[in-house]
Amino acid sequence: MRINDIGHFIASLFGLLLLPVCTTAHKIHSGKESKIVHQLDALTCFDTPISFQNHWPFLGLTTTENATVQNANPGESSSTTPICVEALKLKNVNWVRAGDHYIFIQDQLNTHFYIPNEENKLIKVKVMPEDYEKIYKAYYGKQFSDHYPVMQSVIKETPVYKPKVVGLFEWGNKIFAHIDVKYFIPTANDTGIAIGFILAKWDEKKKSFSDFYALESTYSSNFWGPTDLSVANHELTAQATKISDDSFVFTSFELDEKNKMLRVKKNYPFTFPERYRQINVPEDMQENTNCGGDMFAFNFDTRYFSLSENKFFPIPFNALQLKKFDDRLIRGVYSKGTKKAVFYIENLREMKVMIFENNGAPKIYDLGHNAALWNATFYKDIYTLLYFDKDTGCLQKMHFNE
Repeated sequence: MRINDIGHFIASLFGLLLLPVCTTAHKIHSGKESKIVHQLDALTCFDTPISFQNHWPFLGLTTTENATVQNANPGESSSTTPICVEALKLKNVNWVRAGDHYIFIQDQLNTHFYIPNEENKLIKVKVMPEDYEKIYKAYYGKQFSDHYPVMQSVIKETPVYKPKVVGLFEWGNKIFAHIDVKYFIPTANDTGIAIGFILAKWDEKKKSFSDFYALESTYSSNFWGPTDLSVANHELTAQATKISDDSFVFTSFELDEKNKMLRVKKNYPFTFPERYRQINVPEDMQENTNCGGDMFAFNFDTRYFSLSENKFFPIPFNALQLKKFDDRLIRGVYSKGTKKAVFYIENLREMKVMIFENNGAPKIYDLGHNAALWNATFYKDIYTLLYFDKDTGCLQKMHFNE
């Protein structure tokens, strides 16, 4: 999920002329020999119109033309339950994510929090000064004594270069953080600061980080990334770009506790959807994806990938006449047993949840047009969405009647 999706949607809410909506994006190389010597921002725009007729070449596929459609307004086929945390009411929430035991929140200042077990607690997770040395020991390894004094000086003079949390998630009932690590590199003509990666485990009792994990060197030297870390099929997954040919890579990882390393478990055998060339998805949006349960999906695709079965399956969308590539946008996927769920938006306004099995007609919940749902996420099962309601300052659980 990327911020350039959000800007385009907000413009549509007010009937604005859809001029290019731009934001900043950058590639990050986690290796020690990065070609990027500073975090350089490049404009990415969301403004490419397309014309494409969607069709289904799959035998026996049931599309939403045969689906059961329900209006999911509260009191009809759904109900909402608030999760009100007093400290949350003061926050401008950017996004919400959910694990089995924790809810994770990022505010508009890019500060990260979690709520344990729906309690009335909002706990901030940040890198403290006493963590710096441990982080750089994990990152530099045997080269720590040579390089860390330089970064100590850099951070002291320019605090913006200190390590920071950029993402939180639950993995194996533990809280983990994705930490951006700035590091000093010399070049032929100058010097600069690049960005690396550290995974950190959070101690919920002590409210501090307990362990730090570096990427295995073979990954760091071959890929830009990892980015968009999430947990799917009980595995830590992430996407990256292969340095040699700029191809898309989706990977699962495992922890090497003995050596405090994050190691590649599996590289999945797929790249961008073939249909992306037909519908002209802009290059800067092709890597936008969603993971949940056993499912992975590209935002503008008509298929999902099953991580356990290691192959793609069609999503039974209707034969929507697409005028633009973003006339249908997947915002979330989740699975429970044989049932699959897809949260998606059509025509940038019509929000829907589809629940289906491979051998049955899908059931569609029509959520109407509610801007608060834009960053909603599935919460523990396929029948519940979690989102932040700015009007009340509370999280809301929207549960669909089965």
